[in-house]
Amino acid sequence: MNAVMTAYQLAYQISPIILQNGIATAIPGGLLPIVAITEGASFSLNALGGDINLDLSQFFAHFEPAPGSTLASYDIGTYPFANQTVAANAVIKKPNIVSLVMACPVKGRGGYAARLATMTILQQTIEKHVSLGGTFTVATPASIYTNCLLQSLSDISGGGTNQKQYQYRWDFVQPLITETAAEAANSDYISKITSGVKV
Repeated sequence: MNAVMTAYQLAYQISPIILQNGIATAIPGGLLPIVAITEGASFSLNALGGDINLDLSQFFAHFEPAPGSTLASYDIGTYPFANQTVAANAVIKKPNIVSLVMACPVKGRGGYAARLATMTILQQTIEKHVSLGGTFTVATPASIYTNCLLQSLSDISGGGTNQKQYQYRWDFVQPLITETAAEAANSDYISKITSGVKV
């Protein structure tokens, strides 16, 4: 496998979620990739045993973007407008949403116990991170969403297999909390009126 494909898989399929601040505050840069949690225990055990397996297909979890993520979302006024310019300025930016599906089927002997341990650690880490005010960066092939809040992490496992609880949906919201985002939400027309420019 070439380096470009490996980098793509690592960024978008193995570790597309990065924890910012929160529990990662003590880490230089304040960032902790999700793979450090999902692979931490097994990688350490394998390294101690002298067996470091970097076969990406054998990693605990694989992610893919779920349909419905937004690159831009707006609320539009539904009342009558004086003209097209006023109508165009009745547009209000809404937070973006992005969702990922995490597949973590049981692999090999002792897989059920390993999955239980990893999912327990993951749940506790996420809860601690959120309670400390941590945010998330979510990387998808179409966009990188920064400063996201985790809205939910839920089981979406379907039929077709005897395994239970092997697929989870991560739902994130990218709120409008920065000064830059607030400025971007204020349209050019409104800016002119606010600054007293004749329109």
